[in-house]
Amino acid sequence: MFQVELIERKTAALTPSSIRCLSWMPTVNITAGCVHNCIYCYIKGYQNYPGDRTVRVYQNTASQVAQELKRKRRQGGKPIAVYFCPSSDAFQPIPEVLDQSFETMRTLLQNNVGVQFVTKGIIPDRFFELFAQHPHLVSGQIGISTLDQSIANLFEPAAAPLATRMEQFKRFIQLGITPPLISARADPLIHGITDTDNLLRPFLTALRQTGITHLSVSYLFLRPAIRSNIARNIPDISMRQTILNAYSGHESLILRGGDQLGQPLLIDIRRNNFDRIRRLADESDISLHICGCKNPDLTEQRCNLTQLTITGRDVAQGTLW
Repeated sequence: MFQVELIERKTAALTPSSIRCLSWMPTVNITAGCVHNCIYCYIKGYQNYPGDRTVRVYQNTASQVAQELKRKRRQGGKPIAVYFCPSSDAFQPIPEVLDQSFETMRTLLQNNVGVQFVTKGIIPDRFFELFAQHPHLVSGQIGISTLDQSIANLFEPAAAPLATRMEQFKRFIQLGITPPLISARADPLIHGITDTDNLLRPFLTALRQTGITHLSVSYLFLRPAIRSNIARNIPDISMRQTILNAYSGHESLILRGGDQLGQPLLIDIRRNNFDRIRRLADESDISLHICGCKNPDLTEQRCNLTQLTITGRDVAQGTLW
């Protein structure tokens, strides 16, 4: 059972991110903590993380964002778009979270400011109805890396069912929010667990059948808090060893544009696997994007988090900040 705490935010709602892929635009967090409770989630190592059974909802987010937009307009500009959410999920199945997400997104869209997001949640109908009124201002990624629900239940215990996530791709496309403005995000892939050919090939085929043509990928970046969480929550000893042994003895690396220290897979493993996954993606006519923030030793590529800005849409109508 989760405890929901309603709190007032004392600082700005729209904030910058140090991560390079998010450096283009302001970001907003609706909560501290997340009900999805993914085992691999990096926020578990943050100082303000409230614990696995608590979600703190910033109940004044929408009103704060409205005020901040007014100030930015008086200062001669407004953001092109706002990203939801660098340290949580805007579509957690908590009424207070969904209400704040909806009101904040509606405020932005009514002010001609784009909304961008990554989610593993269930997106309620009212959001699709809102997005249908502003399809040119909406861009998103749905996190999914396997069609094996038993694996998803283990690593993403309270996230949306996989079938629901796949269906949501179709709903966005039906609204006219088409690739690359809507895309899939397989992050993290887990070496030896979710990246085998027999799991990836049907997954990529199914993605393409929904109409998705773009997939962003990265492997698990093993921060200390994630290592501890895996050790506590993976009951299968063999699976646990498969995951952790792949990182044994590797040097730590800092995420590009950030301060998060952790261990990546050995560079040769990542390089070979990304090449293999790209060949599989090509079979399904899917464009593969590798996250350069988590793989700075391999690529300068970006991973489509900020699609509206990258494509130049609405640049003439706003500023980054």
